[in-house]
Amino acid sequence: MGFSVGRFAKIWKLEDKTTYTPVSDFSEADLKGKQIVNKDGVDCVVTSCYAVANLSVSKRDKLSGTYKVEFKDGFVAIVGKAYQLLKDVIIDENHGLTVKILNCDVTNMYTNASGKVSYSPHYTIYDAEFPNFEGDDTSTPTKKKKKSAEKVDDFVNIADEIGDEELPFN
Repeated sequence: MGFSVGRFAKIWKLEDKTTYTPVSDFSEADLKGKQIVNKDGVDCVVTSCYAVANLSVSKRDKLSGTYKVEFKDGFVAIVGKAYQLLKDVIIDENHGLTVKILNCDVTNMYTNASGKVSYSPHYTIYDAEFPNFEGDDTSTPTKKKKKSAEKVDDFVNIADEIGDEELPFN
């Protein structure tokens, strides 16, 4: 069986490969309808959203009761709904993160930017969900904290001539 729809996969590592292109590289007409984000102080357009996962699929051996790895790959593309689900999740590389594959594909032909055709398997997950195992309260993973776009300075300057009795707190 291995890698297929309906199987549970363990993600060990997830590397975000989202690319951003500066707004200055686009004409005004090309920017219509595009979402503009600020990336490291530069206005950019998201030109691709995907991640690459190191994952495995295991099967329980009926005789020994142990799990045997049926499929393992370090370059599984995570796109679409699966990317939206997993992009902000913290994955403990010692325990991994279990997901149920809802939609996936395997192809064996790839044409790179220079036109060279390569024949090797390419695995892609389009949709996934976090399984809800009976009696398991840890099936919903922890999300990464969003970094603030700008630093807030909450220090208040008070003029020297104002006395302590005029302050709103004591």
